[in-house]
Amino acid sequence: MSTFEALRPYVERALAGESVVFELEEYNAFGEARYVVKSYVPNQGTNGKTTGLFVLNWDITERKQSAQKLEQAYQTLELRVQERTAQLQTLNDQLQEEVEERRTIQERLLETKKEAERANLSKTKFLAAISTIYCNR
Repeated sequence: MSTFEALRPYVERALAGESVVFELEEYNAFGEARYVVKSYVPNQGTNGKTTGLFVLNWDITERKQSAQKLEQAYQTLELRVQERTAQLQTLNDQLQEEVEERRTIQERLLETKKEAERANLSKTKFLAAISTIYCNR
């Protein structure tokens, strides 16, 4: 499609009396892509008929490139956030497992301590009974 063919709908609207603003990618004489905002404003004569149009062009290539870089940076940051979130979730799961393991070990230690105390009490009672029997002889 030729450049004019791409512009034809906007030109026709402007010649019909409508102000038109649009964004377009064009190529300069060096073949470099340039982003341009174009504004077509109808020039109406005293009789109200459109006799031509005013054309305003703004080169927004730098703004467009900055927006693309910003979008790329955002996507990179979003990916990094997702990766970091996954890492933190994994670490959190590992810590939860460790906490549960330590709780289980602590319960076992308390039970073992109680068993040792019962055994010690039994031993004490046994020694007291033996001592009483031995002393009463």
